[in-house]
Amino acid sequence: MWAGTFTMIRLGFGAYMRCPVGNHWVLVRPATETDLTQEERQILKLREHLDDQDGVKLNSSIGLLIGLIGLVGWIVFQNWWWALFAATWVLVWGAVFMHASRKGRPAAPPN
Repeated sequence: MWAGTFTMIRLGFGAYMRCPVGNHWVLVRPATETDLTQEERQILKLREHLDDQDGVKLNSSIGLLIGLIGLVGWIVFQNWWWALFAATWVLVWGAVFMHASRKGRPAAPPN
């Protein structure tokens, strides 16, 4: 049986969502750049370059591991079509991992 949680209703101008901290529902909308302070803009500028590379590297390494296990298994069973699929899987996840690893992180600004 599948289960899930219902935490947000998307609207055209924003969303009505459940607050994860206060257990209440609130209407939220995207912030415009003019709504932000200079400090908030600097923080966002730093964070937009990070792009969660650690998560991408973790997911792609899991994908690589699954692909390599599958590739070895299909070669042992001599099912060449599935081995070709597994090899393609490894190439794609390897490219994602290499791209995430090479992406540089910006230096922290001086305080």
